Order: sequence, then structure tokens, then C-alpha cells
Amino acid sequence: MFLVLIISLRPKVALWVTVGIATAYAGAFIFLPTNDVSLNFLSLFAFLLVIGVVVDDAIVVGENIHEEAENTGGGLDAAILGTQLVAKPVIYAVATTMIVFAPWLFLSGIDVEFTRHISIIVIAALSFSLIEALFILPAHLSHMKPREKLGRFGTFQKRIASSITRFAQVTYRRWLAAAVRRRGLTASIFLAGFIISVGISSSSWLKFSFMPEVESEQISVNVTLPEGTPYDRALEILAQLQQAEKELEAEVNAASDGESQLVENWYTRARADSVLALVRLAPAEMRDMSAKEAADRLRILIGEIPDAENLEVAIRSTKASQRLSLPSIIRIWICCGPRWMT
Repeated sequence: MFLVLIISLRPKVALWVTVGIATAYAGAFIFLPTNDVSLNFLSLFAFLLVIGVVVDDAIVVGENIHEEAENTGGGLDAAILGTQLVAKPVIYAVATTMIVFAPWLFLSGIDVEFTRHISIIVIAALSFSLIEALFILPAHLSHMKPREKLGRFGTFQKRIASSITRFAQVTYRRWLAAAVRRRGLTASIFLAGFIISVGISSSSWLKFSFMPEVESEQISVNVTLPEGTPYDRALEILAQLQQAEKELEAEVNAASDGESQLVENWYTRARADSVLALVRLAPAEMRDMSAKEAADRLRILIGEIPDAENLEVAIRSTKASQRLSLPSIIRIWICCGPRWMT
């Protein structure tokens, strides 16, 4: 960030603008523990989402103070005047963004934790960026004086700034004037683009899922037995399930020459009226067999259980929301030799 800013701004301005961005984020971090927000992929996404507005606040104020310092000789008056000239648009820009994200705090339902985390981080980061840009940054730049000599690097900066200004005054201004003269055509083009965007998003061309399903990593085997079944019979069925799992692993190892891993660990439980097995598969990139193929093959290897009322071999649906927290039953595995069993 600093290297990009220093191309067109003085090193002091670029440094304090960069520090201001870090300060705004540090202020937002203060609110994370008090609002029960952890540092995860959602919170990091929120920080990335708001970085554009945070950067713009500091750059707009810092560049305007820099301009006033070059024109008026610098000092406290230049910092105050430079801040006042852009204070209103900066406040409005930040406030409108905060208003957009505020309703997310009051949503209800299963997805409220996702929207709430994003809203808290965005609002907190923007609040601190506004405080930093309007109060702290001007204080740092109030000591800035006009440059007496440009030097080689100053000449390079002036050349970059001149090229940007020339583009804005010549190329962009010409296109802007043409768009204003043909207001009807300009509005029609944007309206057509909006209609096309709505049509694409509402059709089947563009696939969208807020919580997409991903390759499952769990298979559950549930055997329901009649009431009064002896516990020894449940243990026999449990041994049958374990044997089927071992045969499945052996088949996968033989097919891949031992290079592919299918099962990471597994959990079993036997009661007089039911037998349960949860198979935790290796990550999708480490195995050649999909979860569905593994479940189908495991069902064949288990075979028939004549006295069972119900035998179910199912893939446990894995969505992005479910991957954040594994079922509590998975957390009670007890290590016992090379296997994970009760």
C-alpha cells in the first residue's frame, strides 16, 4: 500500500495514510471480543470488503492537505482547511456505507451469525477510519511544509502526477462531455446493462448458492434393531460393520498402490436396540473415491442383516455453514491404538 501511494504522494503523506489504515483496523479489532466475533474467514472477508472505503478516506483527506500545504505554505491552517474542504463528502460516503450494512445486525434465522459478523466489522472499521481521517491524520500532517527542491524522486512523482492529471483533463473529460451531451444514449446503455445483469442472475446461466454444498467427508451407518435384541447380537453387527470398513480400505489401497487414503478415522457405538458407525473420510484431494461411491460400496460390503428393522448408509450433508462446527459427537472420539473408537 505504501509503495503504491508514494508514487504520487510525498513520503510523509504516504506513510501517515498507510499508518491511518492500520490504525482503523486496529480499532476495529478492539470490538471483536466484546461482540463475540472471532477471527475467521468471514471476519477476514469483511476486512477485505471494507478496505476500499477505509483507504479512500485517508487518501482523500491526506491528498487535499498535501495540496493545501503546497499552495499556502503548510502548517496547522493548511491541515484544517484541507480537511474541512472534503469533510462532508467523506462523512456522507462513510455514513451511507454504514447504513447499508446496519440492517444486517437485525436479521434473524440461521444465517444471522454470518451477516452479524460482517456488519460489526464493517461498521467498526469505518467508524475508526472516519475518526482517524478527520482528526488524527490532519494532526500528523499539520507540520508538513512545501518542498523547496524536487530532486530526482520529486521529479519522478511530478511526472506521474502530471500524466494522471493530463488523462483526467483530456481523455476522461472528452468522454465525460460526450456522455453528458448524449444523456439519453448514456442512460439507455446503463439501463440495458442493468436489465442484462438482472436477466443473467435470475436465469440458469449464473449459478449461485449462498451456502454451497461441498464434497462430503462423513458417512454414517445406522442399524436399528428390534426391542429385546441381545447386546451380544449388537456387538456381532458392529464387528460386521468394522470388517466391511476394513475391506473397503483394502480395496482402495490395492487400487491406488497405497497412494490414496480413504478413511481418516471412525467412531462406533453399539446399544441393544441400535448400532451406529460414523466414518470420517480423508479430504477430497487426498482420495480417488467420492463420498457417494464410498457409501455405495460400503453398503454392498456390509451385506444383509436379517434381524435389522432398518439399515441406513448415508452421506452426511456438508455445507459451508456446517463445516464451521463439526457435530458434537465427532468431538468425543477417544484414541485407542491405530483406530478411533469408543
